[in-house]
Amino acid sequence: MKCGLALPTAIVLFARVASGHEGALPAPGPPPPVAVSLQVLAPSAKGQWLLRLDNGADGAVLVSADVRLLRLEFRKWDVKKGAYAKTGEVCDGPAAFGVEQRTPFGRELVLERGQSYVEAFDPRLLCFGKQAALLEPGVMVMASYGFTPRPQFAWKKTRDPEVAPFVADTAVAPRAASPQKQLLAESFVLSDAKGSVFPPYDQTAPSKRVSPKTAEAASRAVPMVASAPYQTPKDALSAAMSLTTDRFADAASWQDVSFEVEAHNVGQRPVWAALRARQLSFMVYGSAGEATYCPRVSQDHEIPRDMYEPLPAGRHRHIAVSLTEPCDGATFRRPGIYAVVPTLHADEPGGGDGLPVLSGTVTTRDPGQVGGTHEVGDDATLVRVRSGSMSFYLAPPHAIPTKDAAVVPPLPR
Repeated sequence: MKCGLALPTAIVLFARVASGHEGALPAPGPPPPVAVSLQVLAPSAKGQWLLRLDNGADGAVLVSADVRLLRLEFRKWDVKKGAYAKTGEVCDGPAAFGVEQRTPFGRELVLERGQSYVEAFDPRLLCFGKQAALLEPGVMVMASYGFTPRPQFAWKKTRDPEVAPFVADTAVAPRAASPQKQLLAESFVLSDAKGSVFPPYDQTAPSKRVSPKTAEAASRAVPMVASAPYQTPKDALSAAMSLTTDRFADAASWQDVSFEVEAHNVGQRPVWAALRARQLSFMVYGSAGEATYCPRVSQDHEIPRDMYEPLPAGRHRHIAVSLTEPCDGATFRRPGIYAVVPTLHADEPGGGDGLPVLSGTVTTRDPGQVGGTHEVGDDATLVRVRSGSMSFYLAPPHAIPTKDAAVVPPLPR
């Protein structure tokens, strides 16, 4: 009888442990959100307000610094219920300016430890037209900043992970904190105090234009001030590019030399790119030591904005190339082996306006953990040309004394 009782008892004990009631370790949760806080300071219903992002993390963070990402919800006091309304009207900055799905162009900013971003703004920038009437004393304001998080369902045991774009992210690798889609500020009530004017926190902001004194001065053309070029923030998790190329290309003649070049985003954030074969130049090295430069086909073409597409982190694009255009017939006129090294010139003007586009020169020597079957060592394509207008050999054969010949090592057994 003792043997008969031992088996059911053991089964019950095993079931408790396996189900998590006894001895099971809890599953590790996601890392805490990156420590970036939002404040909206509104001294009064009229005048300027202040947007402030504070880096409370131990290291650097990357934020989207643009007041157009701000949403303001206004809730009025309900006299009958003696409380503020549960819902209100929203002044939606991202919807008004069309930035609901992406970080505004050129507005990514790296905040080091202990740094903040501060911007003074007129609330009528967001509450425009009829919504300007919402700016009155006694109204409670609830502010949010960034992008709308994906909906989560109560019946799901786990939360669906958020996807880019993010309004705040760590700038230190590896990630010790989760990026945030949206930041929330403490609610506040508008007062009837005198409107405030904050100092210009942006030191690069242009000075105020002087009003013309005469009609002649007013009629003169005023040159437009060009915007500063976009610079991708350089941090440990920013988008970064690397180039690899096919290892081998076999061609019957110089007109058949073709292969693929791969552009990799080896960073941890996406970048917009328009990749074309005409953006590539090539260095061609022959077996006799000669070197030939094949320039890119053209430099005066703009790529339309709708031809730019996002290149997510860890992904790459294939660019099919034929060396017939950049290289003339003399480059591969001798049959034999050549090493071809590509360089990508991503500096097309104009087409990427409004997008954080790939800009700069990318070579196969740029380091990074490339994806797929490619390796960082794939830095040159070995091209075999089987026929050409010149002889395979540089000189006719000739004899040398046997004593001067190199000793052939014995084959291993």
